[in-house]
Formats: sequence, structure tokens, C-alpha cells
Amino acid sequence: MTFQVDASQAGEGTLELVVTTRKSSVRAEVLMKSRGLYNVTFVPQEIVSHYINITFNEEDVPGSPYKIEVLDDTNDTMLSNTNNKPSEEKSDKRMSGGLVGVLNTLEFDGTNCDDKIEAIVTGPHQTVLEANAVKTSDNKIRLEYNPKEIGMHKIEIFNDSKPVLKKPFFIGVCDPNKVIINDLQDGVIGREHQFRIDTSRAGRGVLSVSILCDDKEVSVNIKELSSGVFLVSYVPRIDLSHKIDIKYNGFSVSGFPQIIAIRDPSQSIIVHGNGIKRSIAGESTTFIIETGGFASAKDFDIIVTDPNGSPLPVKCYQQKNGSLLVEWTPSQTGHHKVDVLHLDKPVFGSPFKCDSFDASKVKLEKIKLNNLIVNKKVVFSLMRQEAGYAELDVTVTSPLGRHLPIEVKSMPDGEGELIEFVPTVAGKYKIAITYGGIEVPNSPITFIAQEGLSPKVEGNGLQSESPFHPRIVNLQKVRVIGGWDNVLDKDNQISLCVGEEKRISFDISEGGPGKLSAKLKNSNSSFEELAVEQTAGHKFRICFRPKTEGYATGIYGVPEIRVDGPDSEAACNIEKEDELYHVTYVPLEIGVFDVRVLWNGRDIPESPFHPRIVNLQKVRVIGGWDNVLDKDNQISLCVGEEKRISFDISEGGPGKLSAKLKNSNSSFEELAVEQTAGHKFRICFRPKTEAVEQTAGHKFRICFRPKTEGEYQIFIYFSDLLLPQTPIQAIVSEGSQTSECATVVLRGHGLAGARVGEESEFTIDGTDAGNGQPEVTLTGVKADIPVKVTQISAKVFKAVYMPSIQGTYLLNVIWGQKQVKGCPLKVSILPSCDAKRVICSGDGLKNGSIGKEIKAFIDTRRAGPGELTAHCVGAHKIAYCELYDQMDGTFTLFIKPQEGGKHVLTIKYGGEHVSGSPFTLRIAGAPDASKVRVIGPGIEHGVLPLYQSRFICDTRGAGAGQLTVCDAKRVICSGDGLKNGSIGKEIKAFIDTRRAGPGELTAHCVGAHKIAYCELYDQMDGTFTLFIKPQEGGKHVLTIKYGGEHVSGAFRVEMQRESQKDRTILCKYDPTEPGDYRIEVKWSGEHVPGSPFVVMIFDTQEELSRYLVGHYGTSSGASALPPLNAIECLNNGISYGTSFGRMSWRGSTAEL
Repeated sequence: MTFQVDASQAGEGTLELVVTTRKSSVRAEVLMKSRGLYNVTFVPQEIVSHYINITFNEEDVPGSPYKIEVLDDTNDTMLSNTNNKPSEEKSDKRMSGGLVGVLNTLEFDGTNCDDKIEAIVTGPHQTVLEANAVKTSDNKIRLEYNPKEIGMHKIEIFNDSKPVLKKPFFIGVCDPNKVIINDLQDGVIGREHQFRIDTSRAGRGVLSVSILCDDKEVSVNIKELSSGVFLVSYVPRIDLSHKIDIKYNGFSVSGFPQIIAIRDPSQSIIVHGNGIKRSIAGESTTFIIETGGFASAKDFDIIVTDPNGSPLPVKCYQQKNGSLLVEWTPSQTGHHKVDVLHLDKPVFGSPFKCDSFDASKVKLEKIKLNNLIVNKKVVFSLMRQEAGYAELDVTVTSPLGRHLPIEVKSMPDGEGELIEFVPTVAGKYKIAITYGGIEVPNSPITFIAQEGLSPKVEGNGLQSESPFHPRIVNLQKVRVIGGWDNVLDKDNQISLCVGEEKRISFDISEGGPGKLSAKLKNSNSSFEELAVEQTAGHKFRICFRPKTEGYATGIYGVPEIRVDGPDSEAACNIEKEDELYHVTYVPLEIGVFDVRVLWNGRDIPESPFHPRIVNLQKVRVIGGWDNVLDKDNQISLCVGEEKRISFDISEGGPGKLSAKLKNSNSSFEELAVEQTAGHKFRICFRPKTEAVEQTAGHKFRICFRPKTEGEYQIFIYFSDLLLPQTPIQAIVSEGSQTSECATVVLRGHGLAGARVGEESEFTIDGTDAGNGQPEVTLTGVKADIPVKVTQISAKVFKAVYMPSIQGTYLLNVIWGQKQVKGCPLKVSILPSCDAKRVICSGDGLKNGSIGKEIKAFIDTRRAGPGELTAHCVGAHKIAYCELYDQMDGTFTLFIKPQEGGKHVLTIKYGGEHVSGSPFTLRIAGAPDASKVRVIGPGIEHGVLPLYQSRFICDTRGAGAGQLTVCDAKRVICSGDGLKNGSIGKEIKAFIDTRRAGPGELTAHCVGAHKIAYCELYDQMDGTFTLFIKPQEGGKHVLTIKYGGEHVSGAFRVEMQRESQKDRTILCKYDPTEPGDYRIEVKWSGEHVPGSPFVVMIFDTQEELSRYLVGHYGTSSGASALPPLNAIECLNNGISYGTSFGRMSWRGSTAEL
């Protein structure tokens, strides 16, 4: 048994499904068809009720658990179904449908019928087929009919004009010749082969595929891709011919069974692929040459020629498995020849013919999309002479979502095809046309079909000068004075006594230019004119005085019936008997229908009618009737014991649940209904205080607590219709409770759930349950959990279990062969880890910048074993995440974002979010030193007494980074450790960076053969102590760098910005002596444009002038320089004042 679960619209979550009986679980196989869509298959092993429990995110889906009745299918009204196909198919006595174009035979039970048998077979379009029904000598009715079209056929059998069947019998008729098989080809050992089967035009039916090799069955997998389209796959194992047989509804498809060859690539050269069969013009195509490992690429020659005989370029690639991949591109449509030569000899099957096609060259005749009429043939043409040869597929979808039968004919001139089909209902249609599996231009085509329109009359003969003068009237405006309600009774008739006169007055003032007349049809079907008298200018009166009994019939016209459901249109059958019409229809869905009754194209009074269609089979008892009734299909109770029955009516249709109680004295009492959920109701049996309560939106509950012994009957109705399996017999007896009235109490935390690897328990108390022993099962989708039951005291037991796999399980407790009330219970098994105990820390959980290392620290030591995952997503790109295991229960998370902006970091442990997850990170852009501008007198030459040492660094547009200004020449190094030392003694030196600005200090000492160990100890005041530990004697070279430059001199840099958001930084240093100063300005370690700046400071103006003349002088004289104070401000108006606060040396590093 297979059914489908659609969770595609439910969002992210976990879907769990369990199939059980009352005593055990049933193995079910779940196959995912697409994202959120699953096929579930299970095989019933017993003829008992099966329950399907489905949960999503540990919540029951609506209607769960579903009850499936498994029956022994041995009895049916239809005894057999055969046709005139060959004898081996006649042996199947349970064919599910009929066959188009042949004589079909059905046999029905004809007991209690005489020889006057009649049969009516109606086709899908209400066409009545010729049928012959006779009674055989073995009390069977044999029906023969020849269906002409695909679809559902209705069969009715009558004996002496009385129906033999309780309701019409419907049978689907199919045409196996309309089944299309694509991509079926010879196979290769060990490789999966696939082909497609399209049954969408063959009618409803069951597809079966069997593959035999050496009289042994080959495993076949059939997957439904879409409605009526299947993908068949199999893997051949031996190089023998395989026999493929395809049947539809038990009938062989045209051309089958078919024999295909299977070849072994290790024994021969095999050529396969689309490149030797079918290709698309202008697009590259490929095929494979299986060399079997005994032939090399240089031994092959591949020649491809187009339809004109010209060769085409071919590319050949050697594959890892030794095979050759051949690629070529057809330049035009038509037949291409592919020659594959091995050692100058053609391989098996060569030369190959490949058909190239171009779907874009298929031309459609413009279809007139206006005034398309229902039941009128639609015809359009399709030209494909220039498109090459490929498979043409035309699908017409009706407004009801069904595929219409189409007919493809060749045009008389042979230059194209004619596509014909007939729209059957009004609404929107879609025509999808593919050529070689590719949609042709202008496909799909949509149009709207309408009901038949009134004929039009036009031409000069209708003009005013013509003798034809039409009179236009409005019959709706010819009204009965006082209205028809004052003339007709509730049955829309006129009831009179013999000799009584009836007058009907009309007002025709708004009806137009016409005359009023009337006729009377007597009970003997004769007509007579009725006199019409004028009572006023536009008012007339008709008088009628019958002289004999009877009623007026024979109204001219025919009825037209339309039955529209919420999503479908029901087929109607109209039968005429004398002057009465009997209308029957079979609704295929629940809901409020519209039944329109038209006479001569107009609605009769009160039309449309609105019947409420319900499905009593869908009004189900929650938990099934097996949990309510005993083995005798009764309810056995003790006096005072309460019995509750809960119902789910969500799929029953538009109706109400009601209940009646028949007491032992044959009197009836109404039971109130209590709603327990949206569509769930509960009926409680409590004589004198009975109630039917709703427990949810569609759930209702009935409760019963009898106070006297006796026999009761419960009648339960839905939409005033008695439910199947009702009335229910209830037997109430006096005395102590027996096991039939047993009450078992379950207690303990093990009833709610547990964790993997942890022992959990619960108690079973059967003190008030009578004699019995508990039977406990805990079943799940992936595995069952063994439960150990031990007795604590009389009728009290302890159940212990230890789960090993997480998930949702069903706990079922049986006491004395009877299921305990409330079972099965849903038990949730959680993973052994606890994500809430995971600790995350580090700046990487808050912010960072592109190009810099972003990391966080994760501690899982207190969370137990589990899987740790991290995922970081930006606005458009995913950031790289790497988890480094420290092998002690802690992890370091490295994050590398690909873009700036807001990022969401998700950290999960054991599939659950850790505390704080998801985290929000703000990632700044990568630093760009080229965007930093440095300007001001502090980077110009000057005179020491008058020198203005201020300058501005504008970092706008440079991204996130760190600004540093330093001069390694101003670092002071001292100590004996800079001169000499000895092995085994402490060697140290002192380094002062306070006057050099911020920067990175490094030290490196190298001997003749070995590197000495160096350690820098930060005194936290801008000074450092260097410890050196040489590994050998001899000469050593000690390198000390600051900001990447060798150290050797002294100025101090101060920085200030007006606010934390300001991107402009004011810098100042304080030169104390004349000389050359080297100012390095770096942004995130990179020099900004112009850095390093070399500044010359002199004692006098005269020295400065001589330097400038000598440094900048040219053959034409010195260039004029702007005055030193000319640059006093930037474009944003920030002036170089001296009133900014002083900062420590560490504050000269600005981070943005």
C-alpha cells in the first residue's frame, strides 16, 4: 500500500511517520520524490486495522492518527472483467478497467433476477453505448459493450425496469496504445539505465513493468515524475538479452514485450550516448566509447558528416576509466552520420545515424483565441519541415486539471500536422507543445472556452428600408401583476377544484411591441387556445376554469442540469419517464454544491439549489472503533462508569454532528455535542446528564455514564445522516468492575520522554483493572526500544527503558489483551547533549572587518557529546567558517567574511541552537591605505623655533583600520646585552619606544649555526626588556626593528579626533632638535600615499632657504614655494588650532 505525504508548504522541520497495529509496528519505506514530497509504502501482514501516526516538529498533523482498514478482497458485486485480448490475459478476473476499441465483458451477480435484463452504458461525454446484457445459466449477468473513448464509463443494469445494482457502477476505460515509451536503448553491464513512460493520454490505470533475463526477474524501480509520467530504472548484471514487458491496467502496451541487448564493455567495444541518436542543432552533444581497457585512444578514428556530406570538427577526451568521451556540434538540422573506426574497421553498429533538430524552427499557426465554444472542435496546424526530426508532444489541460484526448493528423500536402481536440467544459485551457522535450516558440498557449453563443443575424436585409422589420421584445419585463408567488403554490403549481376559476393578470407595458397569447394542454395531451382580455392600456388577464380533474404537462423544452462542486463538475444523468425527468449525479468531493436546473436555457424558480455533500466515511472516531468497541462490537460498561467517544469531522464536509440515546425502555433522548477542537467532537454518555462536547475546532466528544443497568443504543448522525457502524449497542451491568471496565494508571517521567543513553522509567498501576499482566512496546521509525517490566507489588509494575536513537516513539500498554486508555502515547527521545550548556565567547561574536582574522571560542565540555556546527551568512554571500578542535572539548572558530555588512552567525550543538545563537555580526569593509590623505605643515620642512608640527590624516573611504605614526630612528636601545655575553648567563638589554610613536617591536638574534632564543617583556609604559639566550658561542647578529624599520633616535606623536565617529584625525609631534625627521604613516600596517615623509628642521630661516634652493633648484632657477602657513585648513573647514588635548603615546594609535 502506497500513499503520499506533502510537507512542501509546512516550512522547515522534522517529519516522523509510524505505522502500527494494536500489537506491533509495521515497517514502512519512505521515498522522497522532491523537496517536502514523500511516497510511503508498507505491506500489511494481517487483516486488521492499521494506524498511521504522522507528526511534524513533534506535533500531530491534522487527522493523525489515520486508520486503514485492511480487508480480504474476495467478494465484489462485479464477478469478473474480461475482453477479447489473448487468452493469457483473460485469466485475470480482477481487471481494474476496460479497453478501448474491443469488446469488453463484465459479469455481475444475477441472483433473484429473471431473463428481462437491460443495461445502459454511458460514456464520459454522456454518449450512450450499445450494450448487450444476458443472464447465464449459473445466475450471472454477462454484459458486453464496446467503448470508443478513454475515460470513466457508467454502467446501470435493470431487471423489469428495476435497478439490479444499488448504485451505478463506474469503470475506467484505457487505451494502452496511447502509452509512449522514450529513451529505451540497449544496455551495458553494471550501469544504471533509465527510460520514460508517458501514460497521461492513455486514461486512468495501473502501470506495471517487468524485466526478465534468463527467466529471472530483474529488479526495477519506477518513480512517478509528474501526473502520468514515470521514470523506470534498472541495472543489468549479465550480458544476456533482457525481455522488457510493459502493461497498462493488465494490457500489454503496443510493441511490447521487447528484447534489448546487454553488452559487456570488457569483452567488446560499446558506443552509446545521445551523440549517436539525437542532438540539438547548434549545441554540443557527446557520446561514450567503452574501450574495455584493451584499446587506446590512438586506435580510434571518429568521423561525423552533416546532411550535405561535409565533415564536422570532433573532440575526443580520454576518461579516467579508460573510456573515450567524444564531443561534436551539429551545425544544422537533419540526419548526421557518425563513423566510429577501430584500427580502420567500423565498430559494432557503425555508422550511426544521429537526428539533429531545432525546436525554435517549429511554427504554429495563429490560433483564434476568441469565440471558442464548448463541445466544438478546435483545430490548428503545426509546421516542422525545417526543425528536423524529433518527438512531438502536445498536451491540452482542461480547467479541471485533466489532459484532454487529442488527435494528430498529417496535412493533405504533407507539409505539417493538424492538431484537433474538443473542449468539454467552459473555462481556461492550456496547450503545451514540446519538440524533442523542448518547448516550441509561443508555447504554452492559453485560451478560454465559453458556452454556446446565440446565432447572429446581419446584413442589408435588416435595414429600415428592407421589408424585414424585426420586433425586439424583453420577456423578462412581461410581469405577472402581484408576482408568480401569488399564483403558484410551494410546488410551483396551480391547484384548483373542478369548476373553480383562476385568473392571471399581466402587465406588458415594458415588454416591447408584441401581443399576449396563451394555450392550455389538457390531460389528454390536446391543446386549446385561452382567451386573453385587455383590462387596461397595457394590462391583460387570462382566465382558466377546468371542467375535469388532471394537471397541465407537456411544457415545451428540455431540461439542462449543471452540478458544480467546490473544485470539480459532477457528471449528470437525465432519464425521462412519461412527463417526468429523473436526474442522478455522483459527487466526487465534499462541500456545498450548486445545482442549476435550466429549462430552455433559463433557471427555473429557486435555481440554483445548494445541496450539502458530506462523506460519512470521513467522519472518523479518533483512535478507531477498535478502541471503543469490544470483540462483540459492543460497549460494555459498569454502572457509573463514564465512556467517551471523540470524533474528527474535518474531512466529513459541511454538516453537524448529533447523537441520540435509546434507553432500555425504547425511549429516545437527545445527546448534547461538545466541541473539543476545530473539527473534533466528543460524545459523553451520562444518562440524565448526557453531553456531546466539542474538544477542538473539528473534534467532538460523546460521553456516557449510565446510572442503571440495561441495554442502550447510541444513534450518531452527521448532517442528519446515520453514521456507518451505528447504532452502537451498549451493555451496562451492576457489580464490581471487570477487566472490560478496567482502569490502568500510568505514572512517571518516562511517559513524557528521555535522553539518549539515559535510563528512564514509569509505573503501571492496575490495582483497579482486574486480572491481567501488562504488555509494553515502544516503537519508532528508525528502531524499537526494548522495555523491561518488573513487578513491584500486586498489580503494580515498573517499566524501564534506555533509548539509543533520538526521535519520537509510540508507547503502547496492553492490560489483559486490552489497550490501556490513552495509548499509544507519544514519547520524545532527545539527544544526549545539551546545547544550552555550550559557552561561546570572543570578539568574533560581535564584529570584525574584511581581511582580518575573526575568531571566537566555544566550550562544549559541560554539554556532553554532540556535533558542533557553525554557519555564517551575510546579505548576499556566505562567510567561510572553520572550526579548529583543541582536543579538550573546546573549539576555536575562524570566520572569513566575503563582504561587509550585517552577518548572522548560527552555532548549533547536537542540532540545537547554543545560548545566544543566532549571533549578529557587523563586518566592516577591508582597509584601503590608498584612500588615506595626509595634509598639513607638519610634513613640510621648517625652522625649529617657529615650526608648526601639526598635520591631519583623513581616513574617509579607507574602511576599517588602524592609523599608526612612528619613527624607528627615535627608539633608544641600551644595556650590556647589545655588546657581549656568555652561554649560561642572562643577557638582557633595555628598549625605550616612548618617543618613537606607536609601532610593532621585534627582535631576532642569529649565531653562526643556531638561532638564539629572544623574549621581549613589556613594562606597560612604552619600555621593554629584551632577554637573549644563545645556543652556541661565537659571533651573533641582533636585529631590532620598530614598525618594520631598523631602530637607532626622539619625538612624540599625539593624536586627537572630535568624536568616535569622526574619520579625520589631528596629529602633532614635538621636535626638540634640528635634523632630519622620518615620519611613517600607516593604515592597518600599509603605508599611506606619500609615506614615509622626510622632514628637514633647521635652526634658522637662512639655513632653510639655502636648503630649499639647493634641493629644488633647476637650471632655470628655484621654484617658488608656498608660504609654510598657507595650508591652514582642510576642505571640511577643520583648522589647525593648538587647543587639542594631549594624549599618552598609546593613544596615538587610532582604530576605526
